[in-house]
Amino acid sequence: MKKLVFLVLFFSASSYGQVGINTTTPKGALDIVSNNLGLVLPRVTQIEDVTNNNSGLAENGTIVYDESRNQTCFRISSTWICIANDASIAVTTPALGTPPLKAPIVKKDHYNTLKKQDR
Repeated sequence: MKKLVFLVLFFSASSYGQVGINTTTPKGALDIVSNNLGLVLPRVTQIEDVTNNNSGLAENGTIVYDESRNQTCFRISSTWICIANDASIAVTTPALGTPPLKAPIVKKDHYNTLKKQDR
């Protein structure tokens, strides 16, 4: 019996809290590996309805897709920030002689939606 308890404690202490999907060696809290599939975020009717089971408010760091806005939204500093559909950039490859990619300048409008600003 003592050996069984020791083995259970030993293997419990040496296990990791990481989850891997399609990988046996996760490199983070959640590591998803796929060759041709993307990650589909939780879809909600509107972000105002997103709640936390414990406190009632959505936690900072929550990411959802708002179907009413057709936008991906993030909960940051107790505020929802949504990425506007027109905030797009073209990816270039310096190795092919194209200029390096510059980070877009974004700012929030009065709806807390991120908008791309021209340089």
